[in-house]
Amino acid sequence: MLRVDAAAAAGLEAVAAIVAADGGMAQVWSVVRRVLVDQLGLDACGFEPAPFAADRAHLERSGRLPGTEHRLAAGGFALPSEGADIAVTHGGQLLGRIVLMPRPGRGTTKAQRRMAVALADQLAVAAARTPVLQPLS
Repeated sequence: MLRVDAAAAAGLEAVAAIVAADGGMAQVWSVVRRVLVDQLGLDACGFEPAPFAADRAHLERSGRLPGTEHRLAAGGFALPSEGADIAVTHGGQLLGRIVLMPRPGRGTTKAQRRMAVALADQLAVAAARTPVLQPLS
């Protein structure tokens, strides 16, 4: 069984409440970003609207990072040093991606990575309501 800690659950609840209240993309992103940086121990994280200039390792819905070398670090498996992305999709349409830039020596659990995908799903609702998507950091 996968477990998400209380802080991650509170973050998911906060984002869901903003989305349910029809919050805008910038408002939703500010909470999503804070939770991702805190829970995944990231150096940085950003949103990029589609199309993309470069490819990165892609975090699957299951929390798995296929095709990458897996390194064990404090807290779990480390994200690739060049970063990883999570697709932001709504109604089958790719709207953008969240780019995760890891802190060296910091690992993540599968539950944390799945929580990150759930946050991307919440962000997708706000993104779908936004006429013109802009990069966010």
